[in-house]
Amino acid sequence: MNEEKKAINRAVSSLMNSDDGKQFLKALLETTGIFKATVSGDKEIVMFYEGKRSLGISLISLINEEDKNNLSKLLFTPEE
Repeated sequence: MNEEKKAINRAVSSLMNSDDGKQFLKALLETTGIFKATVSGDKEIVMFYEGKRSLGISLISLINEEDKNNLSKLLFTPEE
């Protein structure tokens, strides 16, 4: 693993170890629309939203790289 990838993994771990970090990651995932269906007859709109969802998939991959349970921890932790 190269140094840049290690630094990214450390940053994600740091975010996952703080309530503010988890809140930020969750909000970021939600803005990608990853958990919503794309429904439109306009192919440009569909392409736009699918591009956002693609970023969400990449973010999930980064979040889960160090710990495969990170996404579950992020989404299913009861909020106080």
